[in-house]
Amino acid sequence: MQISNGQILLDSAMQACGDAGQAAQIALNNGLSLTDDLEELQEITTPNADIDKTQVLELMNVPANISASKDNTVIGEGLGFWGLGTTFKIE
Repeated sequence: MQISNGQILLDSAMQACGDAGQAAQIALNNGLSLTDDLEELQEITTPNADIDKTQVLELMNVPANISASKDNTVIGEGLGFWGLGTTFKIE
């Protein structure tokens, strides 16, 4: 499988196998550590999914459900993030 931006091994295991428990096997098969940073577009080999995990696989491969585990974008709320006259008005 090909790694998406910000994906980690647990996400990859869920997406490819339907089981996060396969992350250790994926790491072992690819000479990786569970905590290694993966590169976008990196190719890794994954075991076949168990037949009883097909519903999980279908869910995890819907584009809206694809992981963005390293997406650290903060959507700020409140006075600490707002700028007077730029993001809100005082009347």
